[in-house]
Amino acid sequence: MNKTVKISIETYNQIKEITKITGLTHKEIIKKAIDKYNRELLLERTDQAFKKLKQNKKAWREYLDL
Repeated sequence: MNKTVKISIETYNQIKEITKITGLTHKEIIKKAIDKYNRELLLERTDQAFKKLKQNKKAWREYLDL
């Protein structure tokens, strides 16, 4: 199912430029960008979870003993 999303002219122009360079469609470029952003979010959330885990010395030791 296709949906329409409003984007700024600057974003549209960037997508258009990437299309010229890569030959990818607008849809492919947006999908790749969202996939990359989701990976970054996952890494950030994982990092935050590890930092929180490390603050609990007992839990951290238990994790390391796995």
